[in-house]
Amino acid sequence: MATDLRHCTKAPPVEQVARGTISGLRPSSDDPILGCCLGGKLIVEERIGDGVLGSVYRAKHVLLPQPVAVKVLHAHYQEDPGFRARFLAEAQAASVLDHPSLVRVIDFGEQWGGFMWLAMELLEGSRLDAVLAEEGPLPVARAIEIVLDVCAGLAHAHARGIVHGDVKPANILLVARPDDDGDAVVRAKLCEFGVARTMMHGDVAESGTRPALGTPAYMSPEQCLGEDLDARSDVYSCGVLFYELVMGDLPFDAADQRRFADRDRSRRASSALPPAVGGHVAAIVGRALAAERGDRFASMRELRAALRDLSGRLGSATVAPPASPPPSVSPPPPPDTELEIELTRVKARARRCTKRDPCVPTSDLADFIRARAELLDREKHALGELLLWGTPDAVASRVAKLVGRLEASRGRDVVAVETLRLLDEAVNLVPFAERLLSEDVLPGPYIERVLRRSGQASARALWAARISPGVDGPARRRRFVSWLVALGPSARDVLRAGLVKLSPHAETGRHADVVEDVLLALPARCDGDLLVAAAGFAKSPVPRVRELALAAVARSL
Repeated sequence: MATDLRHCTKAPPVEQVARGTISGLRPSSDDPILGCCLGGKLIVEERIGDGVLGSVYRAKHVLLPQPVAVKVLHAHYQEDPGFRARFLAEAQAASVLDHPSLVRVIDFGEQWGGFMWLAMELLEGSRLDAVLAEEGPLPVARAIEIVLDVCAGLAHAHARGIVHGDVKPANILLVARPDDDGDAVVRAKLCEFGVARTMMHGDVAESGTRPALGTPAYMSPEQCLGEDLDARSDVYSCGVLFYELVMGDLPFDAADQRRFADRDRSRRASSALPPAVGGHVAAIVGRALAAERGDRFASMRELRAALRDLSGRLGSATVAPPASPPPSVSPPPPPDTELEIELTRVKARARRCTKRDPCVPTSDLADFIRARAELLDREKHALGELLLWGTPDAVASRVAKLVGRLEASRGRDVVAVETLRLLDEAVNLVPFAERLLSEDVLPGPYIERVLRRSGQASARALWAARISPGVDGPARRRRFVSWLVALGPSARDVLRAGLVKLSPHAETGRHADVVEDVLLALPARCDGDLLVAAAGFAKSPVPRVRELALAAVARSL
């Protein structure tokens, strides 16, 4: 039965909405949803795509200029209780997610007559399947960047008990967003949670056999059989995605259902990769596509760690070592190890250069300089990638190793010194700070070591992440205050500068939430210009801000 749209509220009259908005609507006789006003505020303007459970439209808010994407449950699903429940589950699943690599849900509603809709941020970008169709196989380095973004979003979802279940290029958008310097940075965003399922601590909350929803070519064996899913099912789909990005084709024939349990499928898929792609890629693909989920990567974080390691090995190159050397030749050591061995050998010869035994040959000195430069480039690339895409724990682990090398060498490890200088620039730390605010990261010695090492740069990055436009909420604000308090004296100048910047609004109450967060992060005793800056908000019209400002002054007197 078709959806009953008799009660669908049409666009408000011209006197309530700008004439330009109404004239831009072109309702079509075969699509009654066009022109509807959803929830009394979203005017449907244009159909832009279709998902598993519904069609996607562009809509405009009656009062706000920002357009949104609205998904409407397909008409033939509107009266099916199971699909209605799943559409509601998609809204609930996506609403608890807040990550740069996932689409953001804005609103959800149901019109009279059972007409359900879901409003999301409208993403302007290129669908990954269209990019593949136009460009063909992607360079390994670019494929890694895309899959790392997808894995980061999935790790965030898995931490909240949600399995996506439909990871594929058609559900991934490549969106260009300006960074702090105004340069466009392309990020991958995963959308379409129409077949998402819930789990709890690795055990699926939904149990029992159910219809195998999803796209068969990307579905794990257990998903094809309608069994319970966990994070490793998405790991399998990411393995298919990675293979398709570097090869331009799918690893398996989705129509061949009889071979889903074939244990040799992953081996055949990885062996199909050409030698130019490399053995490390084949190893990751083979493990991700294992038929038994216990043989796969245990989590998205584990898969991301393998991809980051591969990215570090690639460095500035686009190919990895050969997959399998001839039997008569022993496999070469990994690039990092090989370079470090060469660097150690040349260093030893350089130390033997004395006044009596004048010199290591010029060629050896050149080799030493070259080897050190290559190792530095590789280390800086690895830390830079982790700061950009990695989890806070992964960043902290890398920094701890570099600091340990520096301490062991008593400050003489030039590569470690130069690599750690990345932490001196706030712009490098903004993505790291963004994850500290958007994820539940427990303070610990490793994280605190990163903050202490970067000092004021971390405070500036946290400030930039806090005032950036986007989703905000109590949890994010609490994390901002906690991390600034953990920084201690290093955050003092940033707190003072923030209060000075906000001081023109002290008597108007504007940006009261930001002022409140800064005042909460002040040290127990403020001195000098920090105290003066805080006292400037003692006459704020916002009671909470006024109370915190007066308390800061009282503590310092």
